[in-house]
Amino acid sequence: MKVCVLASGSKGNCTYIENENYKIIIDCGITYRNAYLKAESLGIDISNINAIFITHEHGDHSRFLYQYYYRTKANVYVGKPTIKSLMKNNLSLRKIQNILILDPDFTYKIFGFEIIPIELAHDVFCLGYFIKYNNKSLLYATDTGFFPTRYLELLQLSNLVIIEANHDIKMLMDSERPNYLINRVLSESGHMSNLSCYNLLSRNINGNSLHIVLAHVSEECNTEEIITNDIIDKLYNELDYRGKIHIAKQSSSLVIEL
Repeated sequence: MKVCVLASGSKGNCTYIENENYKIIIDCGITYRNAYLKAESLGIDISNINAIFITHEHGDHSRFLYQYYYRTKANVYVGKPTIKSLMKNNLSLRKIQNILILDPDFTYKIFGFEIIPIELAHDVFCLGYFIKYNNKSLLYATDTGFFPTRYLELLQLSNLVIIEANHDIKMLMDSERPNYLINRVLSESGHMSNLSCYNLLSRNINGNSLHIVLAHVSEECNTEEIITNDIIDKLYNELDYRGKIHIAKQSSSLVIEL
């Protein structure tokens, strides 16, 4: 599998995954043109993707769904509460003919991939994805206040973990954000902090984990330096982690081969 995080953060999210024969995308939070140009610079053509998976209804993950569908005519896979909400606010989405509903905790075989949607802890219905192909697997889990314990086995099995490290708690508390937003982010239906991310990884990564991608990083309430100190250095030095750790960014792309 090839995995390309084309964009990650509160301004828009999009991740591309391919196997030998098929191509899929998770989330359409940046414009199709932006994603196309980023992918093209990596030698990837997203005009012929086979499937689009949406995690949840928030705009930084779904805003440009119709653009991607219109350009590619790819199948759209989404949770039922998410597509109901999206269609209320965007009538164009009713033109999509090939929408397929996903339920959490079921195993689907889609374009050669084995995919298990997982239900995360966010303030709207939100899916993460465990994706397997040819004995290689990845877990994609962002926009969650905590990682549900019933999916720890999937995390432990994953060769690539794309996990949220959204904010530094002190930076968030000291920010100029209104209290209601700070409380929302800190809640169990908000976003995982650096501390939460480190605690999760330190207890669950093992020899299966070849790559970790720290994703959905806040540009206002987090920094690469803090992430390096609080997560990366501790995993390498204190736990002797032997894989590679990456920080996904809003403006640049990240490519990983499994």
